[in-house]
Formats: sequence, structure tokens, C-alpha cells
Amino acid sequence: MHRFVCFLALLAVVFCAAPVSEPARAQTADTGRTNAPLPFYWHLPEDFVPPDLTKLKGINFLTDSDYPPFNYRDEGGDLVGFNVDLAKALCSALRVRCRISARKWSDLIPAIEQKQADAVIASIAINAANREKIDFSFPYYRSPARFIVQNQSQIANPTPTTLEGKPVGVRVGTAHEAYLKAFFGSADIRSYQTATQVREALRIGEVDAVFGDGTSFMFWINGTTSRGCCKFLPGAFLESRYFGNGAGIAVMKGNTEMRDALNYALDRIKISGAYDRIYRKHFPLDLY
Repeated sequence: MHRFVCFLALLAVVFCAAPVSEPARAQTADTGRTNAPLPFYWHLPEDFVPPDLTKLKGINFLTDSDYPPFNYRDEGGDLVGFNVDLAKALCSALRVRCRISARKWSDLIPAIEQKQADAVIASIAINAANREKIDFSFPYYRSPARFIVQNQSQIANPTPTTLEGKPVGVRVGTAHEAYLKAFFGSADIRSYQTATQVREALRIGEVDAVFGDGTSFMFWINGTTSRGCCKFLPGAFLESRYFGNGAGIAVMKGNTEMRDALNYALDRIKISGAYDRIYRKHFPLDLY
């Protein structure tokens, strides 16, 4: 059982080394924010029949409490975070009561299997091992791989050509290293033992760029240890063969009614803009 947003490395299709394409957009250097909507990861199929919600009175969600900014307790002891706000928005979209409580990480999937909750929203990876035990909603979050560079870098766009011969840092033994070797082999790939070493190599100018998990890069760029040195390059890499299929909301195996209700609600909150507002509340930069 693996937590999805692993700070190592839904339904978007990404081929080979091509980053997620999107229209040109203005971005402010100080915040990394844009006015563009976030990508739409999931779409209801054309033949989707909205679920009958007349019997659904409420949803009992479980999460854990020590994984900021996704789910954690604030100074007052209240359960907060991206997953918590998302659960509330889903209940609001379905017009049902919402109960959200926390358990330790190792108890979450067993609780679903034992019918102690309706759903778990805790950044659980959609993978083969987990699918043997539980069913999933659409992927509601993916952590793309990203390149970052120093603010004064002349590299404008990460391609095999623009990075040819340039030193690029990455953490050894990761999917990010494997991806670089497969698609950016012309770069001077330099592997480091820890994520901290990778980021520090960029900050001090030992490498021209680094490649890794976009979520962890985002918080480093926006934090104090980066000393304001660095920025994202364009392009979010979501190749599922390397970086997984994202995080989904877990439901009991075979509970198609709850799964379909959650998928319908996810679609509603994305279309309404609620999903984007929740994301921007908890994440300091745009990831995509």
C-alpha cells in the first residue's frame, strides 16, 4: 500500500518525452500563478448515466492526519488540507452530509475492506496492488515530473536538444532518473543520493537543471531553503509508465454506486471551478 504523492515521482495521455501541452499564458515571476484553469484530468464518458442519489444521505470519509498539505491537523487540532476540503466539496456537490475523520495510514484500506467507512481520500496510489483490495474513483490528483532551473537560466524550454551536453541533476534510482536516461540521454545526467543534494546542486550552480517530482520542487521553490534561486521550466511530464496513474478516492471493492457518485461529483466541482479554487488554496504554485 503506497501513498500516491510520494514526493518521488486522471486520465491525461502523455507520449514519450512530450510535456503536457497547453496554450501560451502569462505567468508572474514572483508567484508562478496564472489565470488559466488547471488541466481537466478526468471526463465522464459519453454514456455515463448520473447515479441515483435519492438513497445517498451522507458519505463517511476517512483520511490520515500527518501529510500536509493534503491532510493534517492545524494549530487548533482541526483536520484540514487539500483532501479534506475536496471531500467537503464533493459532499456539497452531491448535497449530502459529510463526515471526515482521521486514522493512521496503515488502517485506511482495511477500514474500507471492513465497511467501516464509505470512502478514503488520502492520496492513495492507483496501482495494481491496491486495485486488488479496493476500487477507485477517477484520479483526482497527479504529481507531474518537472524541470527546474536557476532564475537567470537561459534555458527556456526543456527538450533533448536544449539540454544536450548540459549537466542535469536527478536522484539516483528513481523513475525520474530512468525517464531522463530514456528520453534525455544526450544531457550530462548527474545522479545524487538524496533529493536535498539534487536541489542544492542546482542552487549552487553545480548543474544547469534538475528533474524530479513537481510537488516537492514546488514547495522547495516557494520555501526558505531555496533562497529564491529557482523556477519551473514549462512542461509537466505525466507518463504513467514512469510516474504512475495518480491518486484516487478509495471505495470498497464492487461499490459501484459510491464510485459513480464520487466520479459525478468530481466532474461537477471541476466544471464549477471549485476544484481549482481548492487546489490554489493549498498549493503555492501551478504544477502544470
